Formats: sequence, structure tokens, C-alpha cells
Amino acid sequence: MRTRAVAGLTTLVLVWLSPMVLGQEYNFLDLGTLGGSNSWAVAINNSGVVVGRSYLPGSTVWHAFRTSSSSPINPATDDLGTLGGSYSVAAGINDAGIVSGYSWLPGNKGPHAFRISPNSVIHTTDDIGAFSSEYGTGPSYVYGINASGQMAGNSNVSGRTHALRSIGPITIADDLGTPGSDSYGQAINDLGQVVGYITTPGGLNHAFRTAPNMPINTVTDDLGTLGGNMSYAYGIDNSGRVVGWAHTSTGQAHAFRTAPNSPTSPSTDDLGTLGGATSMAFAINNLGDTVGSSAIPSGINHAFLYTSGTMKDLNSMIPAGTGWTLVQAYDINDNGQIIGQATDGVNTHGFLLTPVPEPATLSLLALGGLAMMRRRRHRK
Repeated sequence: MRTRAVAGLTTLVLVWLSPMVLGQEYNFLDLGTLGGSNSWAVAINNSGVVVGRSYLPGSTVWHAFRTSSSSPINPATDDLGTLGGSYSVAAGINDAGIVSGYSWLPGNKGPHAFRISPNSVIHTTDDIGAFSSEYGTGPSYVYGINASGQMAGNSNVSGRTHALRSIGPITIADDLGTPGSDSYGQAINDLGQVVGYITTPGGLNHAFRTAPNMPINTVTDDLGTLGGNMSYAYGIDNSGRVVGWAHTSTGQAHAFRTAPNSPTSPSTDDLGTLGGATSMAFAINNLGDTVGSSAIPSGINHAFLYTSGTMKDLNSMIPAGTGWTLVQAYDINDNGQIIGQATDGVNTHGFLLTPVPEPATLSLLALGGLAMMRRRRHRK
């Protein structure tokens, strides 16, 4: 009786620990599509709900999708529809389940930004408008969305593109301005800080970070570069750390992560690469973990996770034999789940990675189970 119990527990421990022994750190899930060949996973919330866009069956028309928690795309339930045109993109989702994005209007005019309620599809009433009616009906785009429903994006003013922060509908009061010709909002944190990139008066693109709920300040908000000419910001956490990519002094594009509410420092913020020439960071969670894409020595791109001072190839952290190569990681939530794009050599699908429990945690669970079994034996 005792031998069988201990042997059973030992077997259970080995089963629990085997993924980590083999080097696996994430479970891999192919998110599939809405029935077409390709899909793109763009954002994930802390409940594991993923949004993005996917081709429809037999076409290259794409619609926005929203999955159930940590589940693949269900074509019967997850197509969010459009504002009346052919195409739509879901680009952000907060923990309340509110989805932001943009969609073409009837006649494929636009696109216009939208924001939809939790567990809803896109309705014409979800159109949040644009700064003006240039080019027929806009255009306007929103991407990231924060806990209070504020969105970051951009729209047109007198033929130029201006970054915006809006809770909808979009009005000229949402215009964040620009020191040069254009500005583009890409992400927003819960404090209302928007990041993106501006075109400077000298014609260069530079990353920016605003103060909470403030317009772009030409004196304080330019984040600079890693020593080169250009920089772009794509993500921000609630401490004000910004991620993106910038040119180095040698002209290469490298991923960066700033210190909280600080400009880009070439000496501390360059995240390096996976051995190739270039890298780009797209998102950061509130633990500082950063994801993106980097060239490997052969020159092709692989998805990466930057954590604890090290850039890791996510392809080395998933089970062998999936048939997929992870090429870009676009978002990471505070539970460590990562979404992005993978290819099988022909098609591109969104993927979801979920962390495997750490060995220390599993060992504690196993020891707890052994202690319980011993207590039960002594009671007999």
C-alpha cells in the first residue's frame, strides 16, 4: 500500500516536471482562423481573451475577431463583423472586455475607429467618428485601450495625421498635437499616458510619451533614440516604461525599453538582438517583461521575450514538433501569456503561449501531496 502510494506520487511528480525537464516553458496554442488561411493575434487581456483579425473562408477579406478565454478562434461565434464595409481590425482589449479597433464603412470608405461593449459584435452605433470628414469619411484608427476605456490612435486634421486620446466619440479636443508634420498614437496606460511617434520639424520620426491625460509636449515628450536618427514607441506599462525600436549609432534598428518616465538611454535601454542585425519591441506588461521580434543569425525573424536582463527566443521555449515558427510576439499580459504570429511556411496564424508552472511550484505541490498521504496513512 505504501509502496504503491509513493510510486504513484513519484510518477505524478515526474509527469508534472517533464515539460520543464525537456526545456518547455510555455504551452503552445494555434489560434486558427475565421475559416480563411491567415490570422493575426494583436492584443490580449489578463483573462486570456485575444483579439485581432482573420481572413474569411476563401478570400483575403479580413474581419476582427475576439476569442473566448485562452481558446482558439471559433468561426461561428468570434467574428465581430464590420461598420458596414468589407474589413475590420480589433486592435485592443481591456480587462472589462471592451474592444477597440477600426473598420471600413459602407462602400469601403474610411476606415473609422470603433469601440464595442463586452461580448458584443460591431454595430453602426459603435463608430466613434474622426477629427474631420476628409477623404470622404475620415479616416481614424484606435489601437490600445486602458482600464477606463480611453483609447490611443490617430486621425486626420487638415490633411495631416495627429495622435489622439479618446473615450469616444472622437472630437477635436482629443487631438494630442504634433511638434512637426504628423504624430501617431499607438498605446495607452491606465494613467492616460499615450506613446507613439512624431515627425519632428527636421523630418525625423521620434518616439514620444505624454504626461497623464495631456497633449504632446514638444519640450519634454520626445524620447530620443539609441544614438541614431529614428525611434518608434509601441507599448507602455503603468510605471511609464516604454518599449519600441530605435536606430543605434551604427544605423541598426534595435528594440528598447526605457526606465519609468525617462527618455531612451543608449547605454542602458538597448535590448540587443537574437544574433541578427535588428530587433523590435511591441509590448510590455506591468512586470517589465517585453515581447517583440528579432532577426536571428540567418536573417529570419523570431519572436522574443526579454525578461531578467536576457532576450530569449520563444521558439526554444515551446514544445518541439508543433510545425510552427513563432515570428513575432505582439502582446503579453500580466499573467505572462503571450500572443503573436506564427508561420508553417505557407500560412500565418495567431498563437497563444501560456506559461508552464515553474518547477519550484510543482515541487511544493508534490511535497504537499506526499505530506497529505503520510498523514492519511498514520491515521489508519
